[in-house]
Amino acid sequence: MVRADIFIKAGIITAVLLVTSLLVGNYVEGMAYTKMSDALLKINENSEAIFIMQAYLQENDTRACRMLEQQIDTINADIYSLRGQVEAQKSTSVLKDYNSIRREYFLSNARLLSLTKQYLKLCNSNDKIVLFFYSAEKECPECYAQGRILDDVRVRCSNIKVFSFPTDVDMPMIKSFMAFYGVSKPPSVVVDLQGQDVVLEKVSSANEIIAIAGC
Repeated sequence: MVRADIFIKAGIITAVLLVTSLLVGNYVEGMAYTKMSDALLKINENSEAIFIMQAYLQENDTRACRMLEQQIDTINADIYSLRGQVEAQKSTSVLKDYNSIRREYFLSNARLLSLTKQYLKLCNSNDKIVLFFYSAEKECPECYAQGRILDDVRVRCSNIKVFSFPTDVDMPMIKSFMAFYGVSKPPSVVVDLQGQDVVLEKVSSANEIIAIAGC
């Protein structure tokens, strides 16, 4: 009888600990999810502000171009830092479905890419666009290595804007980018030279990418 009581008490304690763990886990993940959602909302609001300003922009309008450059730089940095958080939460989460927030993130990234291309055209900027296509659903050591190299490129060359997209996430927008640039596999790096694009379908060094893009 005593042994039975011990087992009952142990079962109750285990159940309480399990429920507590789930509640704490749900709270922590909920906070992370909310933080990322708020960050995306801010990014989208800032992108919308760029879109509106570009509608009023006259060619070679120095004051407006300077403002756009500052806003684009800020959003690009925010999106780049957010990518690691989105992918990390997706891979470890058991309580939250991060698929919707990931898709919204990729849409935000694509939106900024489009706005940046328009900005370069209107303002004759020296900024350069580099696209990074990687695998998000499968292990890809080469993709990880290339991502680290691009981190170095961004540090060394502030005029190079990097936009990252997974090749194995089923989104028409990403498939369209891959078709447009002729990308077939990860990891691939595209240096967008506005009509004379260079596609590197291998792990490429920082020096090689910088030599093509210009720093």
